[in-house]
Amino acid sequence: MSSDKTPLNRKAELQLSQAIHQLKTGAEKAEVLPLLETVMAHLERMTRHDPLTGALNRNALIDSLNTELNRSHRTGHTFSVAIIRVDRFQDMMDQYGRAAVVQILRKLTEETQQLLRTLDSFGRNNADEFVIVMPTTWIDQSIKAIDRLKQTYAAIDWTGVADGVQISFCTGLTTNARGDTAEAMLERARQALAAAQAKGPDSVSQIEADLPGF
Repeated sequence: MSSDKTPLNRKAELQLSQAIHQLKTGAEKAEVLPLLETVMAHLERMTRHDPLTGALNRNALIDSLNTELNRSHRTGHTFSVAIIRVDRFQDMMDQYGRAAVVQILRKLTEETQQLLRTLDSFGRNNADEFVIVMPTTWIDQSIKAIDRLKQTYAAIDWTGVADGVQISFCTGLTTNARGDTAEAMLERARQALAAAQAKGPDSVSQIEADLPGF
């Protein structure tokens, strides 16, 4: 089975080992400090990212949602949240094994991060569920973004990972509402996701909330 460590984890461990070795061999402080500062920066990033995929973790997602809720309160701008869940996830685990599924999730994360805008946030909420926070985005724009993501996933070449891999996902979409909290938005998006899953694989459902009031 392949390691669950991301390249960032492995790089931080290597740099920390190098710093320890330098200290043990009597290296000058000025020589070791830059390496230690780099390690600290990596460790700080690791606290905000899912160790398996490199996507944002739940805490970082909540921070992102709170940031957008505060921004919306100041500006009146609407933003969208999407929860996507990979279809037939357990079937993939049974058919391809955990090591292959880990590679699949990492590839999906990489492709998604390349497709989304720099202002969007993408994180892993649990095993097969991801969240996308899309600032200043209405539902219709969000649906277009999800359609592009579906096309991107469909075009991925899985040669070398597993034969016959086909990825689809269901999506629950919502916008911010008056008096919203991060957890309230996630719960509403989950309700939309449940409605999408009831339709069948590769489906999208939405709950468009009222505009926030000031």
